Amino acid sequence: MCVIITPMKKMKKLIPALPAFLFLSFLIVSLLHRGGISFQTHILWMIILLPIALSVFIIKRKDNQASSRTPSIVLSLILLLLLTIAAGWAYSQMRDFGLISVTTLLGGLTTLLIVIEMEVTESTVERILNILCVIASLLCMFGLGLYFFTIIDRLSATFVHLPYLTTSYPNAFALFLLSVMPHALLQLNKFRDRPWLIINGLILSSLLLTFSRGSLIVGVGIIAALFLLRKIRFDKQAALVLIGVVALTATFQVMRPDSLGQNSFEDKYTLSSEEKTSSVSERMDFWKGAIEIIKTYPLFGAGPDTFEYIFPQYQTNLLANSDHPHNMFLKQASEFGIPSAFLLLGLLVYALYGLRKTYRTNNIHLALGLAVLAMVGHNLLDYNLNFTSNALVFYALLGLIIGLTRFNTYQVPKRALWVILIVLTSILFVGGGYEAYQRMLITQAREVTASSAETIFEKIHPIFYEDAILLRAQNAIEMKNTKLAKELLKNITLHNQYYAEAQNLLSETYLGNASKVLAKANNAKALELDPWNNLRYYFQKITLELQEGKIIKKEPYQKLLENYLQLLQNNAHETVRSGNPRYAIKIAEALALTDLKNKLTSTAELERKKFTDRYNITLSPL
Repeated sequence: MCVIITPMKKMKKLIPALPAFLFLSFLIVSLLHRGGISFQTHILWMIILLPIALSVFIIKRKDNQASSRTPSIVLSLILLLLLTIAAGWAYSQMRDFGLISVTTLLGGLTTLLIVIEMEVTESTVERILNILCVIASLLCMFGLGLYFFTIIDRLSATFVHLPYLTTSYPNAFALFLLSVMPHALLQLNKFRDRPWLIINGLILSSLLLTFSRGSLIVGVGIIAALFLLRKIRFDKQAALVLIGVVALTATFQVMRPDSLGQNSFEDKYTLSSEEKTSSVSERMDFWKGAIEIIKTYPLFGAGPDTFEYIFPQYQTNLLANSDHPHNMFLKQASEFGIPSAFLLLGLLVYALYGLRKTYRTNNIHLALGLAVLAMVGHNLLDYNLNFTSNALVFYALLGLIIGLTRFNTYQVPKRALWVILIVLTSILFVGGGYEAYQRMLITQAREVTASSAETIFEKIHPIFYEDAILLRAQNAIEMKNTKLAKELLKNITLHNQYYAEAQNLLSETYLGNASKVLAKANNAKALELDPWNNLRYYFQKITLELQEGKIIKKEPYQKLLENYLQLLQNNAHETVRSGNPRYAIKIAEALALTDLKNKLTSTAELERKKFTDRYNITLSPL
C-alpha cells in the first residue's frame, strides 16, 4: 500500500505544474510546425486555451486574501486594450480582413492572464526557462543541419517550410533565440554546469547565422547590459563560449558547399550585400507610411491586416510593399489606433516596472525583463509576433513577470478576472473550431471543379478567410458566370475600398462583357489604389486604351519596365515567382518595345531556371 501511496503523493505535487506542462507541450508542437506560422497551429492555440484555463481554475491553490486578488491596473489595461481591438476591427477599412491578427492579440492576452493565475514560484520559472533554453539548443542543432545540407542560406531551424524551402523565416527564429539568450548567459556563472557552455555556444552561433541585423544589434545590447550589471564577466567561461561561437560559426560557413549559396557576414552587416541598403530604406518607407496611416485614422486605426492595402498610397519604390510596417507599435497604432498602441506600451511598462527593485539581485527577474526587452527591441525593427510560438513566449514572459512581482496594493476581486478569462477563452475555443471548419471548406473548394466549388463557397463565411469572396468570384469567372462574378466583386469593392485586386478583376470582368466605361473606371481605381505592385493593372489600362484607338505615350511605361527589369535581374522580392514577369512581357509586346520585351523574356526565363534548379520547384509558364 505504501508503495502505491508514495507515487500518488508525488503525482499530486506535480498537478500544479500541469498548466506549465501544457504550455510547454504546445510550444514544442507550434515550433515543430513551421515555427507556428501555419493556420493549423494558430487555430490549435485558440482551441487549447480553454482547457488550459480550466485546468488552472480546477487546480488553483487557495492562498491568503492578498495573493488571491489580481492587480486592478493590469485588468484595466487589458480590458481597455480589448475594447480598442474590437473597435479597430469594427471600424476597419477592409471588412472581413484581419481575423488572424485579432485572434493572435486575443490569444496573447488570454495567455498572459492564464500565466498570471498560475502563481508559479521562482524555482518553477527557472525550470521553465531552463526547458526553453534546451528547446532552443535542440532547434539550433536541427537548424545547423539544415544550413549545412540544404539551400537555405540563413539559419531558420523549424521556422521553415521543408517541402517548399523558399519559405523560411530566419528573423522569426532569431526572435525566439533572443527570448532565451539572457537566461542562458546568466547561467555562465555556474562553473560546474558545463552543458550551459554548449547551450550558449549553440544559441549565439545560430543567432549569427540567421544573418539578422536587428537581432545582432539587440543581442549585443543584451550582452552589454549584463556586463554593465556585472552579471557576466570576461573570464574563463566567457572565453570558452567566445571561442566555441567563433569556431562553430566559422566551421559551418567554411564547410557549407558553395553550390548551396553563401551569405557573407562582412557584406550583410556592412550593408554591401546584393540587397545593399534596400532593407533599411524600405523599413524607413514602411515606418513613414504607417505614420501617415495613423494620421488618417488616429482613433481606431485602419483595421487589422490593412497595411499592405493602404501603404501603396504612400509607397515610393516598385514592389517594395509589406503586410506590416516592421514595428510592433506602429503596427498596433496603424491597425487599432493610437490609444491601443499606448495601452500595449502601458502593459509592457506595468510589467517591467515591477522589476525595478529586484532585477539587480534576482537573476530570474533580470532574465525575464531582458527577454521581454529583447523581444520588444527586435520587434521595433521587424515584426515576428505573428508566429504563434513567438507570441506564446512573449505573452507568457509578461505573465510570469506580473505574476512574480504583484506590487500593486489596490486590488480587485479575482472573480472579475475569471469572468474575462472564461469569456475570452470560450470565444476563442468556439471561434477556433468554426474557423477550422471554414478552412477545411476552402481546401475542398480548391480541389474540385469550378461547378462543385460554387456549392462549397456558398457555405463559407468570409470573416474566416479574407479572400473567400474573391476566390468565389474567380471561380464564377472560370464557370463563365459573369453575372455572379460581377455581383461578388461589386460587393467586395463596396465594403473594401482599398482592395485594388478586386477593382481590377471587376474591370476585366466588365471588359469581357463589353462594358468599357465601367471597365475603365474600375481599372483607374485599381491603379489609384496601388500603382506600385501589380503590372497586371497597367496591362489592363493599355488594353482599354488600345481598344479605344488612343495613341499611348511609351516613355512612362518604358521607364516602368526598365525599373522592373533591374529588380527581375536580381530577383528582388522574388518577383520571378509572381505574375509580374508575364505582364511585363505583355506590356512590352503591346507597346512594340521589342528590345525591352526580349530582355524581359530572356531575364525572366534565366531567373526562372535558376529558381527551378535551386529549389526544384517549377513555376507556371510565362
